[in-house]
Amino acid sequence: MSALSTEVLAPGIDGDSAQADRSQPLLDQYRKNPALVHQRYLLVLTWMHATKIFKAIGKESMPKGQLINSASLKEVPAENRVDGWGKPYCILVDSSQMTFLSSDGNGAANCEKVREIARQAALKANDSRLTREGNMLAMVLRRTGDVYVKRLDPQ
Repeated sequence: MSALSTEVLAPGIDGDSAQADRSQPLLDQYRKNPALVHQRYLLVLTWMHATKIFKAIGKESMPKGQLINSASLKEVPAENRVDGWGKPYCILVDSSQMTFLSSDGNGAANCEKVREIARQAALKANDSRLTREGNMLAMVLRRTGDVYVKRLDPQ
């Protein structure tokens, strides 16, 4: 998880500005700051579950602009329908990409109320790393050629 965090998390998302700490062995990182290591674990898990949802439903045709709650996706195993904190995602579906929003452990989000946040995240994204958009975590996965998802397949 620690090695994967450097690839799938946008810089600073975990609140740690010192990237040098990630080069230390994981046990040393944990001894120095167990809360930070646990936060990275939850963030990477959030990214991994979103990619599993994307792979399960990414090729299905869904109406453009549809905003769905991941809890309703029965074709995805229940343990993969939630972020690292056990809360469902809000997913904005577009013809070429899917935008995942996580509440960052702050309870379950009301998907209709976060539509504009999802749109903003989709417009700003230039890769599939997990980042912040307002008070939400966001990641955008493109339906064709997403390098991160292909290279870092959690399976």
